[in-house]
Amino acid sequence: MNKEREAKVWPGLPMLALTIALYVFGSVMLARGARWEVWTGLAALALAVLFSLGFFTLQPNEARVLILFGRYHGTTRQVGSCGATRSSATAPPVGGRARSAGATRARPRRPGACPATRSPCAPGP
Repeated sequence: MNKEREAKVWPGLPMLALTIALYVFGSVMLARGARWEVWTGLAALALAVLFSLGFFTLQPNEARVLILFGRYHGTTRQVGSCGATRSSATAPPVGGRARSAGATRARPRRPGACPATRSPCAPGP
C-alpha cells in the first residue's frame, strides 16, 4: 500500500537568498579567471540553477508532490512560497477537492450521447 510522506521544504526567502548568493559567487569566481576559481564558479552556477528550479508557491488546500527522476520524495502542504533542494521537478499542485476520499473520476463523454444518461440522444426536430 502506498503511503504519503511529508516532505521537508525550505521557506522561500532563505532559499531565494541562498540562490542569489550562489549566482553572485559563481559570477565572481568566473570573472577572476584562475583555473580552480573557474571550476568553483561553474559548480556554484550549476547548483544555483538546480535550486532555481525548486521554487514553487502553494495556496491554502493545495499540495505539491516532490519528485526527482520519477522517484517520489514526498508531499508538502506548506502554504506560501517554498524551495525544495532535493527535487528539480515538482508535479502541479493538487487542490483539496481532488484528494477527497469519495471522489470518482468522470468518464469521457461519447460523441452523440446525452450527458445525463450516456445513451444515444434522440435526433432534434
